[in-house]
Amino acid sequence: MRNALALRYNTAVRALRRPASWPREREQVARWAGSLLADETLTAVDVETTGLENAYAVQIAAVDRHGGVIFNEYVQPNAVLEPEAIAVHGVMPERVASAPTFAELLPVLTELFDGRMVVAYKVDFDCGVFERELTRHYGDPAAAGQWLARCRWEDVMVPYAVWRGLW
Repeated sequence: MRNALALRYNTAVRALRRPASWPREREQVARWAGSLLADETLTAVDVETTGLENAYAVQIAAVDRHGGVIFNEYVQPNAVLEPEAIAVHGVMPERVASAPTFAELLPVLTELFDGRMVVAYKVDFDCGVFERELTRHYGDPAAAGQWLARCRWEDVMVPYAVWRGLW
């Protein structure tokens, strides 16, 4: 009961903080989302990591524009999993100990992401993980940048917040 009351209170406070422009902004987000969904190449990606900052991948998942899973693999990170990250995603070190490395998954990821519109919630984080993994693999930040430039990255965090009215 206490949690339900707190949730209703928080929802009411958020509603009061919404600017008068919210309906117009929400409509803009709806058009933006519609344009993304119209893109046949749309791929949503989520990356679980070894830590909360400057981390490596422990799981990479991707879905197509219809919500179909097109990639979902654990990744051997060759790095220590921090307790804070484990608390977020629950991926234990023993789960990834025998998983393929990012380098082993790279051919499939390259084929999957090449030329696609890739969306993520907080794209700078997920894209940053890919950049670190690619730099570690190629040994060259320029090569990592070239790989990343072969797809179009779009962040959904701010539009989602606008849609939900979260300020």
